Amino acid sequence: MALLVFVNLDWRYFASDESYNVTMGQYILKNHGFPKIWDGKNIITTINGNDFNDDLICINLNYGAYYITAFMQLIFGKNTYIIRLPFAFMGIFSAIIWFKYFKIVTQTGIAKIFLIIYCLSIPLIIYFRNANYFAPSLFFMGLMYLFYKKGEKELIFCPDELVDWVIVSNPLVEEKINIVNRIYLDPNKYKKIVLKTNLSNMANDIWLYSFGPYKKTKL
Repeated sequence: MALLVFVNLDWRYFASDESYNVTMGQYILKNHGFPKIWDGKNIITTINGNDFNDDLICINLNYGAYYITAFMQLIFGKNTYIIRLPFAFMGIFSAIIWFKYFKIVTQTGIAKIFLIIYCLSIPLIIYFRNANYFAPSLFFMGLMYLFYKKGEKELIFCPDELVDWVIVSNPLVEEKINIVNRIYLDPNKYKKIVLKTNLSNMANDIWLYSFGPYKKTKL
């Protein structure tokens, strides 16, 4: 899959949504970080002026892709291959992330079948070769689900009242005591699990909220 995604990544020019994302990235750099649809000379719009507000700030989806392309242009300049590169990497890593997720929630054999289908999917390969929101969406969502499931597997969340009840009511029941013992994990391990889960959830939320709402079209 990596070979099909990365080889000749710059074989064609930006078109359609890609060209809009990259152009918005250029406008962001010209407007000191603001996603304006005007660069001082030209206005860019895709739905007849209904994708920006009165301050000429773009309210079209999605800001995440705009700022990724802006960052790549700021660091490396206007290079087709380089601008598409972070989207391609996120697409490849998303395959690994979702494979690990399915290993947790299903059997290893099923996860391998999923990975084969995922990596041989022509639509996904095409999407990963685009500077668009497809690959980052799969990447951030997969990351959130993976860390959540890993944390859920390693931790047992139990209210303090239930812990007290288990100890007092069933002091000689080995199974209940084992449940209580599993609650007391290494604090450092607990912090790492919670941190990874919260950070991945935050990253996914930020990405989802970067999809700005469309302005209602005037009829």
